[in-house]
Amino acid sequence: MNNIAILLVFAALGLAWWSTLGARNGARNAARRACQRAGVSFIDELAFKKLRLGRDRRGMLCVKRDYAFEFYVRGNIRYAGKVEMWARRVASLEMEPYPDFSPQMSQRSEDQGVDRVADPVSDQRPI
Repeated sequence: MNNIAILLVFAALGLAWWSTLGARNGARNAARRACQRAGVSFIDELAFKKLRLGRDRRGMLCVKRDYAFEFYVRGNIRYAGKVEMWARRVASLEMEPYPDFSPQMSQRSEDQGVDRVADPVSDQRPI
């Protein structure tokens, strides 16, 4: 009987470890995709911040995990981001505001000699 209890404890620890690895990989992939869509460089670091029990949108009990990551636009200034995971699903992803150095936002018109600024509604960064 004692051996079965020990085996169940090890199985539960293994399941928790497997779930944590899956959530971490999901968070890293979501952060990487968001950085790619935004045109910034993902710094290949993902830091675990918080673990708690909670309910998802359907009211089911799940493990909630928060991860932090960093990215940069250019140069050496790092910006922060956050991924919230509910079980193994991405619940939310936030990126700190950063300057947009894309050529569309500030272009000098050679024939007019004036600066053009792109329409902010059509040039929003996807998150």
